[in-house]
Amino acid sequence: MCIISNESFAQSLLPNEGDSKEYQMTINMPKAYISGICVMANDGARVNGSIFNEFGLSMLSFSYLIEKDKVKILSAMKMINKWYIKRILRKDLLGVIKCLQNNNTVYEDSKHSINIIIEPMFE
Repeated sequence: MCIISNESFAQSLLPNEGDSKEYQMTINMPKAYISGICVMANDGARVNGSIFNEFGLSMLSFSYLIEKDKVKILSAMKMINKWYIKRILRKDLLGVIKCLQNNNTVYEDSKHSINIIIEPMFE
């Protein structure tokens, strides 16, 4: 569920075909939080993304298949590389992408108490 509507952007916050964008990202969970940078690149058929923590370590790599409207987890750090965590992350990342398509910057998964804030980094 997308929470905040950001009216100041005329187009989708996702990268256009052939472009890439960087985002500041925070994932809040009941007992922990993860913050870092998310980089997404659109090659036309898919949007590939990676999430890095504050120390530059890759937390997660994923691909959003535009035609199928699905997210595929390509790699995950050991702590979250569990089938049940990746299933939730797949659903949540799809929700984040839907929010970005609708110019929203906050996604909330109320079932699992996960709140994701993703904001574009402007140069």
